[in-house]
Amino acid sequence: VTQEQYCNYVRDSMMEQLSSVKPVPQNKEEVDDKLRSLMRTVIGKLNWLATQTMPQISFGLLDITTTTPWTGQQFKDLRKIVKNLSPSRITFSPINHSNCNISVFTDASLGNLHDKKTGEGIILFWGNPEIGNNSHANLLAYSSNKVKRVVSSVYAAELNGVNDGLGYAIL
Repeated sequence: VTQEQYCNYVRDSMMEQLSSVKPVPQNKEEVDDKLRSLMRTVIGKLNWLATQTMPQISFGLLDITTTTPWTGQQFKDLRKIVKNLSPSRITFSPINHSNCNISVFTDASLGNLHDKKTGEGIILFWGNPEIGNNSHANLLAYSSNKVKRVVSSVYAAELNGVNDGLGYAIL
């Protein structure tokens, strides 16, 4: 099974299951046990895709999974992620090994998750990254998660992201 086939299978089969849910819970209405079990199944499959080749869905999943209890709003957000799933391909560029470096990009925002917690994203490249079409860098790692420290400003959140990004680069 290729990643593209798996992605299409997840999108089609899970969209069918999610579309069959009647009645759809209201935004602030807590989901029942049967729907919670279905959501866990879908999130598990999407997490596998996010860790393999689809970092673009990481933040949406983070926002859903860190909010408890799950309500109709998280169900609608999950359905939107599944509906918009499209296979992506990560390709590896040829690299001049004599002039390689590690580049880390981080971003964080204060209170950007549903529960007003702070999230951050980290992406790590190895190669010869340049701005524009001449970039020859390969993705090494990426992460999207909730900040584990208490931060009271965007500046503190960004610095925390930089700190975590440097941790990735050093390891």
